[in-house]
Amino acid sequence: MTPEYDEAMIPDVADPIPDSDVHTCIDCGTPVPPTKSGRQFERCIDCRRAARASTGGSVSKSSGTRSNWEGPLASQLTELIQGLGAGISLIDKYDGMVIMQGGERLGHSLIGPARTNRKVRTALENMVQGGAWAAVVMASAAIIVPILAHHKLIPNVATPKPPAPGPSPDMVGHVSV
Repeated sequence: MTPEYDEAMIPDVADPIPDSDVHTCIDCGTPVPPTKSGRQFERCIDCRRAARASTGGSVSKSSGTRSNWEGPLASQLTELIQGLGAGISLIDKYDGMVIMQGGERLGHSLIGPARTNRKVRTALENMVQGGAWAAVVMASAAIIVPILAHHKLIPNVATPKPPAPGPSPDMVGHVSV
């Protein structure tokens, strides 16, 4: 005996699936129910924990250890600042050296505000990502600028001009014997 079905009982596969309160995780596809307060997360608890672990999370209050994002970001900031100093040294050697020497301290000191404010951290991370292209531009400029100056297509900014003839300002008032 064959069971009988009414055509109205068979759903059409083209019909949309009815909305439900359960969303699926954007990473693994498992159901993510809303919390008791009604908040709906995009990821399941396991994927949220994994994402937090991979990005470093925050400073552990119990152990006092630093997160793993701070060291790499400080190094990238230091490298970016020192690269900027190297580029500026093409124009003014003293200013470039001052920036390069202070780069490490500044790079590490920027971690403090990044630790307390997520927006500052995001801005600094975006800056060092763009800084990779800035490093390419600076490295290219270190090659191109001296060549252009050599062919007198731009002023030679890297070499200071000789002083004008006459007494040197630090020799004024001195009597030679």
